[in-house]
Parts: sequence; C-alpha cells; structure tokens
Amino acid sequence: MKVLVGLHDELIRKLAVRILKTKGYEATSVTTLDDMLSEIQAQNKEGGYNAHIMDVNLGIWDGQTCEPAERVYNLIESKINQGKTSFMSVTGGNAIHYAQAAGIPCIEKHDFLKYLRSL
Repeated sequence: MKVLVGLHDELIRKLAVRILKTKGYEATSVTTLDDMLSEIQAQNKEGGYNAHIMDVNLGIWDGQTCEPAERVYNLIESKINQGKTSFMSVTGGNAIHYAQAAGIPCIEKHDFLKYLRSL
C-alpha cells in the first residue's frame, strides 16, 4: 500500500513515515502543496496512492485556512468515492473548523498518532 504524506512539520513528518514503514507501507513524503499535487499527478499514471495524509494548511504555517487540503481533496475526490484511495488532513489549530465546514476530513494533531496506528 502506498501512502503520500504531506506535512510541513519535519519531526511529525519523519515520525509518520517511520510508523507507516514499520507497518509495511510504502510512504512518500513532501513538504509543499506544489510537491503534493505534482506527486499525485505523477503517481496517477501508475495507479495512484492508496492513502493521502496532509496538513490541512500545507505550506501555510499557522494559516487559518483549509485551501491546500481542499485542492488535494478535490483532485482525488472521485477516487475516494470509488473506494480507491483515502484522505485525511491534520491540524493543530482552528483550521479544523474550516475543513469540517467544507466537508474535508480532518483530525487534530493530538489524534494523529492514533489515526496512523489505525491504518
């Protein structure tokens, strides 16, 4: 199973990749929205990723927006609806409210490790 991880916090990103690899997943990590979008488009030719995990506001530190997550979610929404992939965004701030209002799956960072372990 291939997982794309887009987190701007280096410590959390490295921990997430380590946990995923320990569980047998092939994890690729990126740090910017542009890299995330490019990686998704490149991998779509090979079947795409089975799961996508990202900061709700990837690339916008302390940003009170969910626009990055919306862009990724909208790009892969048809595959989500077909059951071909999954998506989860993560935040440590109030951006969770924006994501929830937009219908974007989102959890708070304090629940992130529990989420990773559930995969």
